[in-house]
Amino acid sequence: MQHPSQVETEQRPAAREAVVHGLHLLVLWSFAVAQPLFDLISAEPVFFVARRSRPLDVVVLVLFLVLVAPLPVVMLSSASRAAGRQVHRLVHGGLVVGLLALIFLPPVHRWLDESSLAPIVLAVALGIAGCWLYFRFAALHQYANWLLPALLIVPAFFHSSPGIRKIALPALPVSDPIVVSASRTPLVLVIVDELPLVSLLNEERRIDPIRYPSFAALVDRATWYPNATATADYTRASVPAMLTGRYPRPKLMPLAQEHPQNLFTLL
Repeated sequence: MQHPSQVETEQRPAAREAVVHGLHLLVLWSFAVAQPLFDLISAEPVFFVARRSRPLDVVVLVLFLVLVAPLPVVMLSSASRAAGRQVHRLVHGGLVVGLLALIFLPPVHRWLDESSLAPIVLAVALGIAGCWLYFRFAALHQYANWLLPALLIVPAFFHSSPGIRKIALPALPVSDPIVVSASRTPLVLVIVDELPLVSLLNEERRIDPIRYPSFAALVDRATWYPNATATADYTRASVPAMLTGRYPRPKLMPLAQEHPQNLFTLL
């Protein structure tokens, strides 16, 4: 019968190995899943603007993708220890293969440029090879430990991208003094997005009064400019242009601090 101190001594390396394996899975998840999603979102920061996201929403998204979403993967690896060391190596190895395959898939797909299963098969083969090296050479475990700072670096790069930084750390809008007018005439601005004018016209190039009687009635009582067009094809550029009267600038976000002089501050 083992002495309690001996059992405790044997449990310490096992607990340390479980923590290390969990951290390695978090690092692989950061490169395989979190980083590609961060790249996709940072390329279209209007995703947050359209949803009126607050800085806290960006922080919650980062924490979810880096720490919460990979928890089932880490827990599965840890729970497999109860079934024995061989089962744990099989389960943990399978998770490592899957995450490595996700890391290798984008460059392999760009290299082969095929729509067949060849990129997937090659990515899985590279994942298996990487997993074998991971278990075969102890030096790779140390190398994986050196990659642990990626858990902080990946979110930091995401936050440092220009569009995300403007949302996560918004600046106060600077504008001219608001003009106070004595007029009480109501002003309503309605923007119907993704509705081409041609969809409203009939054969005579007039608003179809049968299909769209309300639009036709509005035209009869208003001034219609049928040849007026937006200055951009996308909402993120065309709407700020309508509100500011200035041509779109690609680097500007559709945020109030980016366009301090607009119809809202004028009227």
